[in-house]
Amino acid sequence: MASTFYGLNIAYSGLNAYQAALNTTGHNISNVETEGYCRQYVEQTAADALKTNTTAGMQGAGVVVNGINQYRDIYYDYKYWDNSAKLGEAETQYYYMLQIENYFKGSSVADSADSSISKMDDFNAMFSNMFNALEEVAKNPSNTSYRNSFIQSAKSFTDYFNSIYQDLQRLQEDVNLEIKSKVNEINSIAEQIATLNKQINVIEGSVATRANDLRDKRAVLIDKLSDIVPVSVEEIPIKDSNDPTRNTGMYTYKVKLAGQTLVSGSDYNTLILKSRTNQETVNQTDVVGLYDLEWSNGLEFSATNPQMGGQLKALFDIRDGNNKENFSGTIGSVDVAKNTITISKDSVPAAYQSVYGVNLPEQGVITIRNAKLSYDSFEIDNDGNYIFHLREGQSTVAGSMAGATVSVGESVDSMGLPYYLSQLNEFSRKFAQSFNEIHTGNQDLNGNIVGNFFTGIDSVDGSELQLNEGNKTGGDCYYRLTAANFTVRDEFVKDSSRLATTGNVGEGVEQVDVLNQLKELRRAKNFYNGGTTEEFLQCLITDIALDTQRSKTMSKNYDNIGKTIDQQRLSISGVDNDEEALNLVKYQNAYNLSAKMMQIMTEIYDRLILETGV
Repeated sequence: MASTFYGLNIAYSGLNAYQAALNTTGHNISNVETEGYCRQYVEQTAADALKTNTTAGMQGAGVVVNGINQYRDIYYDYKYWDNSAKLGEAETQYYYMLQIENYFKGSSVADSADSSISKMDDFNAMFSNMFNALEEVAKNPSNTSYRNSFIQSAKSFTDYFNSIYQDLQRLQEDVNLEIKSKVNEINSIAEQIATLNKQINVIEGSVATRANDLRDKRAVLIDKLSDIVPVSVEEIPIKDSNDPTRNTGMYTYKVKLAGQTLVSGSDYNTLILKSRTNQETVNQTDVVGLYDLEWSNGLEFSATNPQMGGQLKALFDIRDGNNKENFSGTIGSVDVAKNTITISKDSVPAAYQSVYGVNLPEQGVITIRNAKLSYDSFEIDNDGNYIFHLREGQSTVAGSMAGATVSVGESVDSMGLPYYLSQLNEFSRKFAQSFNEIHTGNQDLNGNIVGNFFTGIDSVDGSELQLNEGNKTGGDCYYRLTAANFTVRDEFVKDSSRLATTGNVGEGVEQVDVLNQLKELRRAKNFYNGGTTEEFLQCLITDIALDTQRSKTMSKNYDNIGKTIDQQRLSISGVDNDEEALNLVKYQNAYNLSAKMMQIMTEIYDRLILETGV
């Protein structure tokens, strides 16, 4: 049964409830511009009624504040996080593809002999300029100035290749550093989330109220994390160990990164950066010190995981993308005594069927099933088979693996820097060998036999490579020629008379049979994927342009989708000034009425106590 002063208690409960509602509304208004803030509200219900033991039945007991909760729809959070990873991946891809495109279309190499070269920022124009100069030599082969012009344009062309190659390798270093930065950011966010999980559980488990502002901070961290990697979140209630039916008010908050646990409650894993050594490079074109990742708990981390996405995946795709053209094959035989394994030619990818497309590092790691074996060198025999010279004792591991599939590196379905660098190498090697085969063995202006026109520079001693013929490694093979060291032999730069124009100068210095053959290289058919030399260059630029445009389009699409999802999310959880202003008036009126009720009840009790006494 209610007490005599029960009316005051009811009025007091109303004052408390609407005081809390006014404070919450003020809190919402003050955080209208706070990043990630989720609108809060007071959850209130009618207090449990009391029995009156009369025909009146139950007596109302006022209002009870059950807690201060948030307007949040986790469905839109999941949609936002999923799209955010796709947007981060597309934007990062576009940013770096645009740089690659600019390197090819915007770079220039100044040339003192022909100032127009410095104005040519088109990749294809450099190639055309060299052959235009060759046409001029064919018109007057004894003219020294024309010869110099061609040799200098050829040198400018190789310098252009060197410049592009160096630019792309520097870009690979930059991407590698950004991978390090993103990994550090992931680890930092994981630590902060774990700390917030602990703080939230301490508050919600001890005072039975929601730590809304801490939850907002945690959600902001998840938003940031979802830009970098795909995330999934799970919140599991913690039950009382003595009474499994009772919730403790605390939760185990789990965050998974690409399917693997990053945070679980107050515990978290981190990603560890492992720098590759000289003996661990994956591609011939790779710079030294690229990072691989693994979990701090010892589990492997795969950047090619189908569940991967976000900025981190885009960075790995740009840094390691090989268009699924990594080396792979089948073991034909193992020679334990010689410490070698032989991979049959027929089992390797098409790109590795000739020395032109080989992008294997001179020494590295070859994977056989789940075993990783180091090799010190490799060679291609006369039949095109690959022979890997393993480090001492490792052939015994491979001894029982004849017929097993092997690979070097991973297959990455993206045209990244390794792919474009290997294409530059392929063109440099094939073009240099084709040119040299025509030029070598013919005569210069003085009737002397000449050798290779194009060569490469040894990275160790700086000497010129004596490039040999054939489709195999060993000695100064064309495998050692890359777009990085591609150049014109110094003897031709110093003395233009050494350029061969004919096979027999005795028939006259105006003979240009060699030049006519060299000119045919400009439009040589079946040079690259069934196309000509000129089409190779155009095809490479087209590939880059298409990749750039695709990533730009995807970036815009995901950005528009993200804005739509964010608007939907804000329509539920965002603070609206007009709505909060209306709430202020509503709660103020309710508070005033509760205060009025208390005033009236006070007057009633004054009369009852002071004026009705006997």
